[in-house]
Amino acid sequence: MRLLARGAVAGAAATLPMTAVLLVAQRRGALEEPPPFTILRRADRCQRRRRTGTVSGSIARRRRRERAGRAARLHLAIGAISGAVYGLLGGTTRPNPASAVAHGVAHGLGVWLAGYAVTLPLAGLYAPAWADRPRRVRSIVAAHLVYGAVLGLVARRK
Repeated sequence: MRLLARGAVAGAAATLPMTAVLLVAQRRGALEEPPPFTILRRADRCQRRRRTGTVSGSIARRRRRERAGRAARLHLAIGAISGAVYGLLGGTTRPNPASAVAHGVAHGLGVWLAGYAVTLPLAGLYAPAWADRPRRVRSIVAAHLVYGAVLGLVARRK
């Protein structure tokens, strides 16, 4: 249970610098918006397919703000869950910083692969990496590398 909790806390903490990388990529034009926003926007669109009619500007702005809050909570929760998995897989038992970073980076790449090459494309929520713009793919991979490195360092047993 301690490994699970340590991993979850480390995963939530590692999500913060990862999000910073995504926001920098957005500012530089590599991303239109961070992936959690895109995923929720597309999920909301799928949910409202049967609804028709127009939406006023104030309602649309409120929905965007609400979606931003939900996207942030979703991203933090996914980071914590991924960190908990990392803890259960023994990632928190690496006392050496270099080993912790290496294992964390491998985990971060695995999370990216599971999400962006399999789960999200199958759900129709995100383009598969091989069909996406290279600059966007590089930005998202870089964010997952940062997530993994920070996860490994924060989760390690000192």
